[in-house]
Amino acid sequence: MENYNDFIVSSSVWDSNKEFIAMSFSAYGLPMPEDDHLETGEEVDKSEIKKGDLLIFSFDPSFYYGIALDEDKFIHVGHNGVKSSAISSEPWNKKLIEVRRIKQ
Repeated sequence: MENYNDFIVSSSVWDSNKEFIAMSFSAYGLPMPEDDHLETGEEVDKSEIKKGDLLIFSFDPSFYYGIALDEDKFIHVGHNGVKSSAISSEPWNKKLIEVRRIKQ
């Protein structure tokens, strides 16, 4: 995997996260609309998460995004760059609102 930290230029973790997700999907030729991630791809049950799925977390009033590495790990932008976290850990387990599968 490339070092995505080289591409993170925004001072805001929230903005950087959205840019990271868009860039990651674009690198694989997958469509990624800029505005409405909740309409991207098809919804998948949380129990069926697979590598590459878009994870959408609600931190009212904002959304936060990640990309699944497997059924419990995902990558996202943290304060110190790109990191992986467990979906089953807090706060992620309580904030995951939707899983979207993007197809080419």
